[in-house]
Amino acid sequence: MSSPQEAVGAAKLIDFKLPANVRVLPEEINRYVGIIDNYERLIRLKI
Repeated sequence: MSSPQEAVGAAKLIDFKLPANVRVLPEEINRYVGIIDNYERLIRLKI
């Protein structure tokens, strides 16, 4: 998506088949890159 507003608009149009009490919250993946990297490193260490 090119903007947060576009992501929010698209999320409203897609049926994610979630329960009525669950909301879709678009997030920028770059906020989680460090967490993902650390998690993937831990998996490699355990193998």
